[in-house]
Amino acid sequence: MNMTVDHILPQSLSKDIIRKQRILKDYGLPETFDLEDYGNWLPCHQKENREKSDTLFPKETALYYLHIARNKSKKAVDLENKLRKEKRNDKYICNLLISLVNGDIDKVNLLTAIEDTCVSDDLTDKKSINQDSLEPVKINSHITDENHIGDIGDYIIVVSFGYPIGNVCEMTGLKRNKVLEFQGMWDDQLESKLKDYLHSITSYKFLICENIHDKDYISIRVAFVSHAHLGVLKNFDNPPWKILEFERFSNLYHKNDIPRLKFLRSECD
Repeated sequence: MNMTVDHILPQSLSKDIIRKQRILKDYGLPETFDLEDYGNWLPCHQKENREKSDTLFPKETALYYLHIARNKSKKAVDLENKLRKEKRNDKYICNLLISLVNGDIDKVNLLTAIEDTCVSDDLTDKKSINQDSLEPVKINSHITDENHIGDIGDYIIVVSFGYPIGNVCEMTGLKRNKVLEFQGMWDDQLESKLKDYLHSITSYKFLICENIHDKDYISIRVAFVSHAHLGVLKNFDNPPWKILEFERFSNLYHKNDIPRLKFLRSECD
């Protein structure tokens, strides 16, 4: 199902200030009413949204939908803030995990720093951390059957491996602009090289998810079924490849990718 954001009062009103002011006054809305806000947004099927285009609903209909949007707006804002915070937290945790895997941070020193700086009553009232009983770093995804990507578990981690565009230029003898223009031509070759290398350093199963192209890297996303499997990346030493980021599968993909994820789980069982 393709869902889009529909503007109850058309977005095009922002380009016709006089008409916008007249409609806002007629509808009893304040002059500060924001067209680009949850109070003017509702979810809509893509097809119906295209058909509606910039059509203005009859006044009674528009006010009805505006009333619904207004009642839902606070909940929507709270949810957005919650998701943004979770995304920031995930980024911090993933960056930390990269540093741990690459050996840039010593785990014992990190845990000592956390213990020394934590001011939470929940932690300061407890005895010192026992280093020998520590669990591996976890990135929990809290995924569910209905809303996310299925009852797969909390340990599907996607690692992005990057191959620098400059090295593609050296490999092909092409100029940078040509490499950027035809990036996809080398996807299969680079995938094969990366898979061969990963198979050489680990017996764990993994899944190639997709290739991402930008101006600096051709990056390949690889899913590992468990955070524990990421320990093998301490041995990752395959220049010019670089580990760019870690991310939870549930943050990158949705329930339409369940077949892909189930395949990965079955391969790893």
